[in-house]
Amino acid sequence: SYLIPNEVSFGKSVKGKFQPFFRFQGYNRSERDVAGVFSQGIDIGTHFVMNGHNARIALAYQNRDLTVGGALDTFLIGAQLQF
Repeated sequence: SYLIPNEVSFGKSVKGKFQPFFRFQGYNRSERDVAGVFSQGIDIGTHFVMNGHNARIALAYQNRDLTVGGALDTFLIGAQLQF
């Protein structure tokens, strides 16, 4: 991931920075022929980081290859707040 240094504003009160990310995960498992077990995964998306790192909104796409039965695609929207 990389936190882009330029701040972006949405309206007058919402200010933050975008942090695009990419992650590849390879799984080395002893149980290879079990349905629902992942063999590898890719995540791509962005965070919108606000108020230092005290608030964050995340948008992401995940792809997981299953050892048996194809792939699993997921779209995620999330939020994190710290007090």
